[in-house]
This record gives sequence, C-alpha cells and structure tokens, in this order.
Amino acid sequence: MTARLPKFRVRTWLAIVASACVIYWAWAGFLRPISPRIGPAPQALADGWKASTPAAEGMDAVALQQRISAVFEAPLNVHSVLVERHGKLISETYQGGKDRSVYSLWSVRRSFSATDKQDVRSIGKSVTGLLYGVALAQGRVPEPSAAVLGSYPDLADISTPQKQRIRIEDLLNMANGLQWREGAPGINDELRLFWKSDIARYLLSHDVAAAPNTLFNYNGGGTAILADLIARGTGVPLDAFARKQLFEPLGIRDWTWVKDVHGRPMAFNGLRLRPRD
Repeated sequence: MTARLPKFRVRTWLAIVASACVIYWAWAGFLRPISPRIGPAPQALADGWKASTPAAEGMDAVALQQRISAVFEAPLNVHSVLVERHGKLISETYQGGKDRSVYSLWSVRRSFSATDKQDVRSIGKSVTGLLYGVALAQGRVPEPSAAVLGSYPDLADISTPQKQRIRIEDLLNMANGLQWREGAPGINDELRLFWKSDIARYLLSHDVAAAPNTLFNYNGGGTAILADLIARGTGVPLDAFARKQLFEPLGIRDWTWVKDVHGRPMAFNGLRLRPRD
C-alpha cells in the first residue's frame, strides 16, 4: 500500500506555497527596489551611436530636460526617453517601472538601463511588415495584391466570396474587414493567437464586418499570417529571417522574440529590444 500524507500536512504545504507566491508577487509587483533615474547624458556603448550634447546640436538643454522630466513624472509608466539630433544621441534617460512579459499574468517592478531589453509590444507588427517587404523584394512571398486565401488552399471549407477578396495588402493595412477584438481587457482575439495551432484558419474563420480595404481595425491576426507567409516563403522562422536580413545588418545584436506555445515567434506582440536599437 502507498502511504498517504495526512490531509493537514498537505494543506499546510499548499498554504506555504500559496503564501510564498503572494509574498513574491507583492515584492516583485510593489516592493522590489528599483534604481534611481539614469541620465540624461548618453552612455558610451560600442553600438554605433555617436554621442553629443543638446547645445552642440542647437537645442536648449534646459528646456529639453524639462520636457523629458515631465514625461517621466506623468503616470504613464515610461521606462526610457532617447533624443536623437543630426544623427547623434544627445539625451538618454531611463527609470524603473512595471514590466510584464507575454507569459506573465501580473506586472513586476524592475529597473531599466541602456543595456536592458524592453517589451515593445506592437512595434513587432511594424517590424514584421518591414520584413515582409524584405522577403517581397527577394521574391519569396506573394505580392500585396494577391488573395490571402490563395496561399491557403486547405481553407476552402471556410472560403466565401467576401473572404476571397481579402488581399495581402489588407493585412498590411489592418483593413481586412473581419470582426476582431484586440486590446480590450480579458481574453480577446489577439490573446487567443498565443495558443492557436492554425493561425490562418483562426483569423479567417471570423465573420466579415466590412468590405476589405474600407475600414481600419487593429488586428494582430493579420500580422501573424504575414509572419507565417514569411516563414513559408523563406524556409526559416520569422526570428531567424529577422536576424539575418534586418537586425545583423543594422548592428542590432541583443534582442529577443518571445515564442508562443507552438514555438513560433509572436509577430504581433513578442519582440523585445533595447531602446537604442
């Protein structure tokens, strides 16, 4: 017979674990010490940036600093402000704040500096659009005028005349006409992308709300399909293509693209970059 732990002992251990979790999240979310504000003089790093001063580049240093301080002191959770003038970095300031990775349910307090990667969220959408342009120039992805469903013949069961009109350019413009809820509290359509195995089927299964190219609606699902087309056309995942074709040529070496539960880089919200990059 297998010995069983007394119920009171199991409950005690569960209570200890729960208490430890509460204490950790309280410390990480509200009590963790963060470093004082860093800046505004640009730091000397071997990353291609030339440093200068506001005065040397024709700007009022006092007025500039007043503006930057106002941004940091507003309740906006701003982590960094960098100012470039005439191709030179003239001001660089960081402060701690709340940060939340894609996998976290709660934000945590942490310090930030010039060498820390930050969650840039939907900037990943713009980077994915840029990468689609790179792949297009190489002839490895469909033209913007091509129908999206033309790349997914296995979705014939959900194809309709209205959905057949959706073009690649409508994904790039976020005007595909499909019903989509993103950015709202709770589990919205974008968050479901995290665990959906068939991204194209998931997006194109949504009902049509408007004709393509007539109504803007923020839509990370379209970005996820663009990433899928890039991976299919180039034969490598989105992050590998980004590394070789974009980040390395620009001298960007310290970055992360968080993956979903299926191991795919989340094109719509998973990119983390240093502000200097």
